[in-house]
Amino acid sequence: MKICVVSPGYPGNVNPWNGILIKEDARNISRTGCDVSVVTSKVFSEDPSFFLDGDVKVNRFWFPSERKLLAEYDNIPVFRVGVYLLSGILRTVRVVRREKSDVIHAHWAIPAGFIATVAGRLTRKPVVLTVHDADITTFPDKSKIAGKCITYALNHAAVIICVNHFLEDRVKNYFHIDPAKVRFIPLGINKDLFQRIDKAEARRKLKLPADKTLILYLGSMLEIKGVRHLTEAIPKVAAGHDNVLFLMAGHGPLEGEVKARLKELNVGESVRLVGSIPHDDIPVWMSAADVLVIPSLSEGRPRVGLEALSIGLPIVGSRVGAIPEIIKDGENGLIVESGSGDSLAAAFNSILDDKELYERLRAGAKLLPEFDATVAAGRVVKVYEEVTKR
Repeated sequence: MKICVVSPGYPGNVNPWNGILIKEDARNISRTGCDVSVVTSKVFSEDPSFFLDGDVKVNRFWFPSERKLLAEYDNIPVFRVGVYLLSGILRTVRVVRREKSDVIHAHWAIPAGFIATVAGRLTRKPVVLTVHDADITTFPDKSKIAGKCITYALNHAAVIICVNHFLEDRVKNYFHIDPAKVRFIPLGINKDLFQRIDKAEARRKLKLPADKTLILYLGSMLEIKGVRHLTEAIPKVAAGHDNVLFLMAGHGPLEGEVKARLKELNVGESVRLVGSIPHDDIPVWMSAADVLVIPSLSEGRPRVGLEALSIGLPIVGSRVGAIPEIIKDGENGLIVESGSGDSLAAAFNSILDDKELYERLRAGAKLLPEFDATVAAGRVVKVYEEVTKR
């Protein structure tokens, strides 16, 4: 079976993080025997318009990006979005016809879902749409046009896959989509890759201190990821604990602001910005760490959280989206109020001050079988088979 995946992002030469979950999902679908092509945007000129990533064929369409992701603009750039959508539709139609794709699978209702459903109507191919979070929770309120595009995508998709139950409920009840075409399929994790290694060995490999409690953040430096609030929490923890080290991994538009603020707070010895980490190296960093933090202001079911549980790493995470579906408060992590540096600091201090609490959280940090990548990919392929038989 031939699948055309439409996504707003895919890892490239400049940004190896953007769309990493799409890369992993495409690989997993390819391993089932499907022929997978990806259509995504070309944000950076250094990224080729076409390349082979293993068995996955990646096609990038041009738009006037100014070297910025759409999510990085403070206000919706109407002209750029218009060019983006038109260029994406044309490239998707071209790839579907050239590859003779059987199914178009879009990730995020906007912009990819709209692109895919228009292309699906032009090529008469069924569209499977996976919604992740902000595409149906935040964007509909940003503009009426975005809301109409999202509604169009949801109504014209043959099947809608929700990565968590929170989104499943919103699709059915807020957008009034027929429950018969909604499926819950969680993101899958490569359990062979995400295996814990010895902590001391991991720290030696990464040249990290052996005598510190390491709190790890992995994600983009974006407002929606809560990095400002995490930054404000650090001095409130460091003041009472000289044995803690925060590791902040990732790039993004707030990186300069975060660096400047950390300098103002004079917490240089308690935090280290380590830049982007190659995906295959994440298990080593997680094995070296003691706690993962997900301080997001909005989130679906964060893949990094599932990866942490596969490693056996407890999590401190915000009470937003589906984070509470993977963090069982007091069992495998702690839930905090979103947008609050004080709440984050209190959780970190509790873990640092209560060894018994930490050991309980660590013992409870385990990945459920339903989040295995092989299982999830098999369920998605069954959806493909279903829509092609209609």
